Amino acid sequence: MIIYTLSQYFYQLFTMLLCGIWIRYKLAAALFLTIVFLWASHNGATYYIDHYGKNFEKEVDRLRLEVENLQQKLQPDSDAVISDASVNDKDYLNVNRDEDFDDSSSVSSKSD
Repeated sequence: MIIYTLSQYFYQLFTMLLCGIWIRYKLAAALFLTIVFLWASHNGATYYIDHYGKNFEKEVDRLRLEVENLQQKLQPDSDAVISDASVNDKDYLNVNRDEDFDDSSSVSSKSD
């Protein structure tokens, strides 16, 4: 308790001594007030950037998870469509190959 009281006493003395400088020298007072204003503005801006930046990051993460969930829900449907299409493509290719062989045999038989 004594250390706290003494530290407050010296802090008050120091700040009261500076008041004499601020009264006598207008430029020093203006610089001091400018520094205090800039420092307070920086602290306020830093707080809002950190606060809203964290909220924005949480929102982006939430949206990313939502998009991933929607993609996972759509993924099995698109896989089924792709697999059906690939089976149909294979059947189509096999049919075309058979037709190509049939055409070549019919062409060769016509030329004989």
